[in-house]
Amino acid sequence: MKKIFAILILVLFMNLAIVSAIDSKNTLPDLTIKSIKATKQGINAKIDIKVTNEGEQTINGFWYFINYGDNTGEFVYYSGTLAPRQTSTITLTHSYTNTALYGSLVNLDPLNLIQESKENNNIKEFILTKTRF
Repeated sequence: MKKIFAILILVLFMNLAIVSAIDSKNTLPDLTIKSIKATKQGINAKIDIKVTNEGEQTINGFWYFINYGDNTGEFVYYSGTLAPRQTSTITLTHSYTNTALYGSLVNLDPLNLIQESKENNNIKEFILTKTRF
């Protein structure tokens, strides 16, 4: 009887640990790129990156990397706060010198400094055509 009771207690604690791990996974933040839009701004490109926190925890600032596709890129710190399900637009301006198609990329939290519920939705590629600028 004591062995059965001990086994039941062990199974109960194992189930609680699993549920706790699942719950903690669901309460993490989740940075997501919703869209990227490039428009003409004078002779430059204005790039709007719409970012959403689809998780359940507030994010207080994060790093992101943008590769402009013309052998330039930069790490930038977003110092704002993103509450759960809040969206913010990051606006950048970049000057492209040649008429061409540019394969560009944005990577949120590239160093994985923020533990997120999903890590596979932080990168988005986009094509920018210089002829429009």
